[in-house]
Amino acid sequence: LPLVDLWGDKSLDKIDQAEIDRVAKTLYPHVCNATLVRQCYGPINAVLRHAAECGIEGVSPRQIKFPKVPKRKVTRWADDDYLAQLLPHCDPELAAVVLLMTYTGLRTGEALSLTVRSFKVQPGRVLVDHTKNGEAASVKLPPRVQEAVMAVMPAAGRAFAWSTSQGLCRALQAACQRAGLDYLAPHKIGRHAFAARLLRRGYDIKTVKEAGRWKKLAVVDESYGHLEQRAADAAIVDVAENLPSSDNRVLDKRG
Repeated sequence: LPLVDLWGDKSLDKIDQAEIDRVAKTLYPHVCNATLVRQCYGPINAVLRHAAECGIEGVSPRQIKFPKVPKRKVTRWADDDYLAQLLPHCDPELAAVVLLMTYTGLRTGEALSLTVRSFKVQPGRVLVDHTKNGEAASVKLPPRVQEAVMAVMPAAGRAFAWSTSQGLCRALQAACQRAGLDYLAPHKIGRHAFAARLLRRGYDIKTVKEAGRWKKLAVVDESYGHLEQRAADAAIVDVAENLPSSDNRVLDKRG
C-alpha cells in the first residue's frame, strides 16, 4: 500500500531502477537491506515481471538490482540438553509437535497443516501435502515421534489443536517459562535443531539437504555450513594420522 499511495497511477514503464531506488529511500530511510527487499524491491519486481509476462503494452522484462542482504548463519538452536529440560514441561500434544518438528525438520506451518489422514496414508511416515518449496513430501517418522503423535491423535480432522503459529508460540513460551528456559521460537526448536543435530553428528551438507527437503544445496550451506566444521576437522586429523610412516619422516636440509 505505501507503494501504491506514493505512485498512484504512474505508468509501469516509468518505474526503472533509479525510480525504485529513490522510492525505497523515501519510504524506508532507516531500515536494513533485508527490510528494503521485503517491503519494496521484492513486491515491485513481482509486479513488473508479471506485467511483462502478461504482455502489457509498454512493459518489457528488466533486471532489477536488489540491495545486498548478508546471509545470516544460524548460531542458536534447541540442542538435546535444551529439549531434555523442555519436554517434561510440555503437555502431551505440545511434546508431540516439538518432537515431530525437531526430528523431521518440518516447518511450523507444515506441521500445523497436517491432518489425521496425513499420518494414515503410509504407516511410519507422514504425508506433507503443502511444503514451502511447493512439492509434496513423504517424511519418515522415527519411532519415538510416531509414538508421541499417535498418543494424542484425534479420530479425524486436524492432527493438532493449533491452527496458527502464534498459538503454538504462546504454548511454547509457557512451557519454557515453566522449565526456566530462555524462549526459543518453533523454527529454532524444530528446523534449526534438526539441521544442526545432523551436521554435528557428522552427516554432510547434501544428506542434510535431502533429509530436510531443502530445494537448493546453497541454502543449507549458507545457513548451516559452518556447523559442519567438526567433520572437516576430523577429516584433517584422520588423513594426517593415517599417512604411511615414510611420509612422516622429517628431512634435514641435506635430505
